[in-house]
Amino acid sequence: MGKEKIKYIPTTDRNVKCSYCGKQAQFYSDDTFSKAYCSKKCEKLHSIALDKIKRNMKWFYIGIAISVLLLLSGAVWNFSIDKKYIAGGGMALLGITLILFPFCTPEAYEKYGYIKTTKIGRGLGLLAELLGILILLVG
Repeated sequence: MGKEKIKYIPTTDRNVKCSYCGKQAQFYSDDTFSKAYCSKKCEKLHSIALDKIKRNMKWFYIGIAISVLLLLSGAVWNFSIDKKYIAGGGMALLGITLILFPFCTPEAYEKYGYIKTTKIGRGLGLLAELLGILILLVG
């Protein structure tokens, strides 16, 4: 017989936070003690969210790569169009990428929980987007 995973181990430490919402966790989902949840609903929502993120990671990397290439090309090469459009466009695209795919590291999700990490990522993305628009308009 194979070793079965132990499910739903109650937490005893009040400092353990839910991996999805950041509230006080009630149980660990398996014997690795890596994911804790306050409810079965949060466990299910977290699983769905992480699956979606894994499927969309390629778009995150593509968005970051294009943004960086635009920013660098605006600084290095001489185009017939104004450099502010290239740099501003790169910064705006970086902002959009951060808004759509916030903080895509497992470490960030572990530290802050899924919901808080999403809010932080989108806030930073919005700031980058505004900076890109500012560069486009004022540059």
